[in-house]
Amino acid sequence: MARYKRPKTAEEIRKQKRECERKRRARIKANPDLYEAYKKKDNLRYTEKRRKKQIKLVSEMTPRERRAKQCEWRERKARSRQNKKRNERLLQSLRENTPDSIAGDQNPDSQQNVFNLSPASSTASTVFRRSSLINPRSSFSREECPTPSSSSSNLNRQKVAGIRLAGKRREESNLKINTQATVIQTLEKKVHALRVQLLRANHKIQQLSSHPKKVAKQILTKKLKPLNSKIIAFLERDDNKLCKSIVCDINKEACMLRKCRVCLHKSPEIQLFDGSETTTFKTWCVTKEKRLIKGQEKEIRRTVNGQKKEHSFIGQLRKKS
Repeated sequence: MARYKRPKTAEEIRKQKRECERKRRARIKANPDLYEAYKKKDNLRYTEKRRKKQIKLVSEMTPRERRAKQCEWRERKARSRQNKKRNERLLQSLRENTPDSIAGDQNPDSQQNVFNLSPASSTASTVFRRSSLINPRSSFSREECPTPSSSSSNLNRQKVAGIRLAGKRREESNLKINTQATVIQTLEKKVHALRVQLLRANHKIQQLSSHPKKVAKQILTKKLKPLNSKIIAFLERDDNKLCKSIVCDINKEACMLRKCRVCLHKSPEIQLFDGSETTTFKTWCVTKEKRLIKGQEKEIRRTVNGQKKEHSFIGQLRKKS
């Protein structure tokens, strides 16, 4: 009765085939005639595949094919680096564990193939590694595999709808942000541009510095003070006009230092603020317009930078302060 032989597993069969192929290539490379014939046959095989367009150059590939090939090349390179490091570790362990008394020629372990010493990789780990490196979505396209729900017209319609929705959201958010920033900046600038200052009724001008611009700055950019009864604003909106209304000559040091007897008791012209003044500033706003599109009159929305009037400006400043 014949002896029972355990059948080889798929991994053992692949390993045996790889070993036979490696020996065959080594035998061909050792013989120059066989090696030349092998190269000619390989060139003919490559030319035939190029003629049938089974092999493509990188310049001939589509972007999708190029990305798939790059993933394959990266995976192959990582695998070759891993094998190289593993072989180096195995050779190092052999050199360290070999006694010095035994010569390299007499030690059979030092002559064995390092590829046979590598641990067999399980099929499950190989499949998991390949599935983690290859993106399954990049292997097909909706346009290449059309379905009733993914035709080109439906895809274009969905794409346009998505772009329109994203643009509308971006427009609304930008409009809100720009409006808030514009109002805040305008309120801050109008305090200096309109030269508005809240004062008490019995406010007195204090002693000022010698520089005319510093004088105007100290007078016009005073801290805003909330009033219980009256809100007083300067009529003058220019530094020179305001200084001229207070002093005799803005070029005289005595006048600017408030030492001149003539203009010592002068005070700026003030009036009670009745809320009739308004401030105008530009802000982003949405307007609706009717346009003729493909023979049909349609209503569209436009975002424009228009002017806006703000009433009771000082009342807002009073609330903020």
